[in-house]
Amino acid sequence: MHYREADISQARLINEANGYTKFLENDLIWAKITPCMQNGKSAVVSGLVNGIGFGSTEFHIFREKADTDINYIYALLRLKVLRNYATLYFSGSAGHQRVSEDFFKKLIIPKPPLEKQLEIVDHTTAIRNHAKQLRQEAKAELERIKREVEAMILEEPENEV
Repeated sequence: MHYREADISQARLINEANGYTKFLENDLIWAKITPCMQNGKSAVVSGLVNGIGFGSTEFHIFREKADTDINYIYALLRLKVLRNYATLYFSGSAGHQRVSEDFFKKLIIPKPPLEKQLEIVDHTTAIRNHAKQLRQEAKAELERIKREVEAMILEEPENEV
């Protein structure tokens, strides 16, 4: 799950979903277990078959409310400072620690007017899209340089006359 994209490539029958966490189209899934939570594993899911999805039991699920944009909540929950704060609410044994629901019950979320929320979402989305583009460009450039260096190393020297 990178850049708010959940893998929705696997479709199964609903009767095969026992033991999984249910979520709906446009829900926000947020990893609650270490180290996934600290790494910011979360997404607003879309493109679900019949609008229903099932996934790991290690997700907290958030649903949009009338005056709150789910992508605004996503932007807040992606903040590193918030994820660091969430570690104070870990429960469970070392290596399997999870953010408890108590964290969200006590969390005070700033709620500007919907127009401002959408402005924040547009801004953070533009930044993430630019970062994604730069990462793809850097990866392509690295591959080009690797091929260039390989060609230099493997190239046979010209015969001198």
